[in-house]
Amino acid sequence: REVLDARWFWAGIDELDLKATEAAQIAALTALWHLQRNMTRWLLNRPGDIVVIASMVERYAEPLKALRGVLPKILPASSRASLQADRAQWQQQGFTAELALAMACVPYLTYGLDIVEVAHERQLPVADVGLVYFALSDALHTKWLMDCVEKLPVDGRWHAQARGVLRDELQSQQRALVGTVLASEAPGAKPETLVRKWLARDDSTLKYTLGMFSDMRNLRVMDFATLSVAVRRLAQLATAHTRIL
Repeated sequence: REVLDARWFWAGIDELDLKATEAAQIAALTALWHLQRNMTRWLLNRPGDIVVIASMVERYAEPLKALRGVLPKILPASSRASLQADRAQWQQQGFTAELALAMACVPYLTYGLDIVEVAHERQLPVADVGLVYFALSDALHTKWLMDCVEKLPVDGRWHAQARGVLRDELQSQQRALVGTVLASEAPGAKPETLVRKWLARDDSTLKYTLGMFSDMRNLRVMDFATLSVAVRRLAQLATAHTRIL
C-alpha cells in the first residue's frame, strides 16, 4: 500500500462520487487491488529473511513514484499510444486529468518493482532501466505473454497457484535479460543504444526465440502448456547469455 501510494489513489477515487460512474470507480479500485496483490506476491517471494516492511517502503516507494512519473516518456511507441488511449478513457468517465494519467500507468507498474530492483543492483536511474525493460519487453513480446498469463482461466486453488508461478517466472526471466542487456556495453551508453545493439546481434538463440514468439502470436488460444513453453524459452535465452558473459 505504501510503496504504491495506494491511499492517494483511493482518496482521488472517493472524491469522484457523483462525478464519475460507480462502475468506473469499481474498475479503478479493482485494478489497484490486482496490482497491490501482485506486488505483495513479489515481495513475499524475495529470497532471504522475512520482509521488513519499513525497509521495503524506503527501498521501493520513491523509485516507484519516479518511474510512474516518467512512464509516458520511456514506453515504446505502441505502449505509449495505449497509455494515452487509456488516459483519455478514464477522463471520459469523469476522472481528473492527474488521476486518469496515474490510472493509465497502473498496468505498467506491474513490472515496477523489478525495474527498481535492477536499478538498485546496477546503480542506475529507474528511467534508464525502465526504458531498457520496456523496449526489451516490446521486442520479445513479454508484455503480450504476461497479458496471456493473466487471461488464463483458473479452476480452483491449484490452477491459480500455477498461473502465479508462471507469472513470477516470466518476470524473473525478463529481469535477468534486462540485466544482461545493461551489462552488454561499457557504462555510459544510452539505454536505447544498448537494446538496439543487443537485438541486432547475429545470435541464433535470440533469432529462434523471436521467430517462435512471432508464430505463437498467430495462435487463437494460449493455454498453460503453450505459455509454459514460451517462459521456458525465455529462461533458456537468459541462461545462454549468462554463460556468454
